[in-house]
Amino acid sequence: MLSSNEAQTDHLDFFLQTLQKPYRKVLRDFRKTIRFLIYFHFSFMFLFLSEIYAFLTFFLHLSQSLLAFTLAGIFLTVFSYFILLFYFQAKKPEQLRFLQEEFLEKCKSVCKTQEGETTHHLTIAHAVLNLSDYLNGFEKTLFSFPFFSIKGETFSKFFYLEDVFRFKELLYSAALQEHYAQIRIAPVDLEAHTSLANTYVGFSKYLLTTKKEIEASLSCRFRFRKLYQTLEESFRRNSERAVEEYKILQHYVPDDPWVHLQLAKSYEALDLLKEETSQYEILYKLMPEDETIQKKLGILYFRQGLNGKGLEIYEKLKESSLQDANELIHHYGCFHEEESLITDSF
Repeated sequence: MLSSNEAQTDHLDFFLQTLQKPYRKVLRDFRKTIRFLIYFHFSFMFLFLSEIYAFLTFFLHLSQSLLAFTLAGIFLTVFSYFILLFYFQAKKPEQLRFLQEEFLEKCKSVCKTQEGETTHHLTIAHAVLNLSDYLNGFEKTLFSFPFFSIKGETFSKFFYLEDVFRFKELLYSAALQEHYAQIRIAPVDLEAHTSLANTYVGFSKYLLTTKKEIEASLSCRFRFRKLYQTLEESFRRNSERAVEEYKILQHYVPDDPWVHLQLAKSYEALDLLKEETSQYEILYKLMPEDETIQKKLGILYFRQGLNGKGLEIYEKLKESSLQDANELIHHYGCFHEEESLITDSF
């Protein structure tokens, strides 16, 4: 649809290859930054348990003054732990932002195009998003138990999922800023709007995947209650922004099926049934013989109780694909089934 020319693609490929060493460095530094706390926890746990063991072992043999001194040492350990924990947790966002800014500076120094040129900001944005892709599933690899890989993944995710999310969020924010800068230079650059819309959609998919991972684990649901709410809000916000970008593309290329399909998917993610249907109606006019679009539009009609329109699609689909038509007709009456589910929930 809307893509860079061959020279721009070659430049981007070369640019991303050049950044392989910076990619490895930032991933190594990120791993070191967020793994520090787990070593901190274990060190203090070992120290605390050692002090408790020593206290209980020599309880009957130590003088009263030494017992008081030992007990004071235990309280000092606990106090120091919480003070240092607060400090390191407060420091971590600054460390992650430093990693983000350091990587951006490296990208800008390597990029051959100058700031203000047509492809400069999109090139930087693609590099940042490429780094973000390297972080997919990263939280499962940061800690492992020998011979217990599944438990190691669960344990690692329990401790590091939020850190990985926060860093990906910073990278995503940086990529958005580069897109905004590009659009300020060329407001009707359709490639920039397409890339921005894809960025919103890509991050929305990551948010949805992370939500499902939290839902699938009881321990994660308990630990990441606040993060889960953040994910829900962020998912809706990004989906809505993706819709706005696709609407811009729709304005400039109204007959491009790809744009309408992306809009329909965005509306589906937002659970906007009527808006999704309107996009599939446009797709049906643009590609009347596409059986996938016919089937999807028929299902949407049946879901809204528009059974007459749904049956019209069924009759047409039956002429070209009897299997798809039979699958479509099974959705007849699903409007009432969905209504019953809503009623039962009350």
